[in-house]
Amino acid sequence: HTKGNFLSENHVCEWSSTIIVCHHEGENMTQVRELQIGNNNLQGTLPQELLYLDTLTSLNLTGNAGLVGSLPSEIGGMASLEVLDLHETNFVGPIPDMFANLRRLTHLDLHNNNLEGANVTDIITRIKQLRYLDLAKNLFTDTNPNALFRLTKLEYLDISENDIGNSGDFGYKFGYE
Repeated sequence: HTKGNFLSENHVCEWSSTIIVCHHEGENMTQVRELQIGNNNLQGTLPQELLYLDTLTSLNLTGNAGLVGSLPSEIGGMASLEVLDLHETNFVGPIPDMFANLRRLTHLDLHNNNLEGANVTDIITRIKQLRYLDLAKNLFTDTNPNALFRLTKLEYLDISENDIGNSGDFGYKFGYE
C-alpha cells in the first residue's frame, strides 16, 4: 500500500498534491518538477518510469527500505535535477559514472545505503554545484577524501562510517541549515 495513489492510472500530477509538484500552463498540468515519495513503503527496484521525468528538479525517495538494486546510470540523464535524496534505502553497488552529468545538482544525500566503490570522489567532484553531500554509512573505499574540498560551494559534508581515506567520523558542516 502506498500513499497518494502513487503509480495509479491518474495523471501523475493528480497522484497527490502533497507529494507531487507540477508546473502548470493554464488549465494543463504539464511538467512534474518535484517528486517527494519518501517513507512510502516502496518495494523493489527503482521504477524506470521515474527516469523519464526529465523536468524533475527534486527526487526524494528517503526511507523506502524496500527499494533495492543498483542506482540506474540513467539518473545521470535527469539534467534538471537539483535535489536527489535517496538516504535510508537499500541501494547497492557503485555510484554510476553518469552521476557526474548532474550539473545542476546542489543536494545529494545517499547516506545509510549499501553503496560501494573506490572512485566515488572522482565522480562527485565533477558535480560542481553541490552544497550538501552526505555519503555516510555506506561501503565506499576511496583513498582521497581531500579531493572533495575542490567542491568550492560545499556547505555540508558527511562521509563518516565509510573507508574513505580513514574517514572515521569525517563530517563537516559549513553553516548549512
